[in-house]
Amino acid sequence: SDNTSLGVGGVLSMMVYGDTIYFKDGYNDYRFTSVGKNGENKKVITDKNVFSYNVNQDIIYFSGDGDNGGLFRQKIGDNSSQSFSKDLAVHINVTDQYIFYRKMTDGRIYRSDIDGTDEVLIQ
Repeated sequence: SDNTSLGVGGVLSMMVYGDTIYFKDGYNDYRFTSVGKNGENKKVITDKNVFSYNVNQDIIYFSGDGDNGGLFRQKIGDNSSQSFSKDLAVHINVTDQYIFYRKMTDGRIYRSDIDGTDEVLIQ
């Protein structure tokens, strides 16, 4: 069989990017976490709880931290994140130029430049 158990529990909303598996760790207050495809080198990426996320070119774009949260971007390997919206969001999608997301406050779809600036209502 080609199936291998990674021995990692609490995995929610898993995504594979490059040689790394990213996920919300349900056993660690939904912190954004990574592990190698071989199950080694598990790392907690953020100190915030993560509600929704996406990864593009070694940057995580995420919404989280409950009532004090919003939308953030953080380079993987850095310890600090930049807030670019006070609103929680879902369905975060990232292209080379834009970030698309649905705000929880009004259910509408928005687009921001890849750096989180210039928010535009799409629908």
